[in-house]
Amino acid sequence: MRSKLAVVGFFSTLLLAGCGSGDACDRPLPYVASTEGGELVVPDGLSAPPQARQKRIPQISNERRSRSNPCSVGPPNINIEATPEEVAVLQSNAERAPPSPGVPVSVGPLFRSESVEDTVDAWAASWSAGDAPSYLSYYATDFASADDSISRDEWMRRRQQLVVDTGPASISIRDVTIEDLPGGRKLVRMIQRFRSSDGADASVVKLLEMTREFESWRIRREKVVEVLPK
Repeated sequence: MRSKLAVVGFFSTLLLAGCGSGDACDRPLPYVASTEGGELVVPDGLSAPPQARQKRIPQISNERRSRSNPCSVGPPNINIEATPEEVAVLQSNAERAPPSPGVPVSVGPLFRSESVEDTVDAWAASWSAGDAPSYLSYYATDFASADDSISRDEWMRRRQQLVVDTGPASISIRDVTIEDLPGGRKLVRMIQRFRSSDGADASVVKLLEMTREFESWRIRREKVVEVLPK
């Protein structure tokens, strides 16, 4: 018991020394000595945020407001104005925010064919028509995103929103090759071109892993492996 009282007394003495006198609280606080930092250091493998520049430490005012507790002063609020580039990124992210988890995903009837290539053609046609329920029907129940970063349900919600927002577009595919995979699956490699009504135009090399499910071919994995120059 005596040792516990000694510890309590020791910390009480420290607290009184720090806040019991005006001298202690009038001394500069640690943040006052802060200096401007350099460029943000981004670890290998991670992308830098927009405008990863140094942030300036604001000037500290010498004025002290009247207060009942002389030790109640904290660091000043730091208000850094975003650059136009950062504002554009924030607005773009907000516009592309996924719909609420409560938004239901509507899936149309399955396209049934023994031909993998016919199934891929029908998948592209549904996308071109802006028919989200039909387009989503081509994805298998165990579909996973390319990097497994989001669940299938979340991916389906995002794709539904994308197709609805984009509306009818031109989706063309060429140079299709099909390889056998273990377990009766197929690997489709193709060049896909996407052209939207608002002028977006992009060509990519895409892989589709196809699997048999419900007497139809469905997409189990989808991955862009290369973006082609325009």
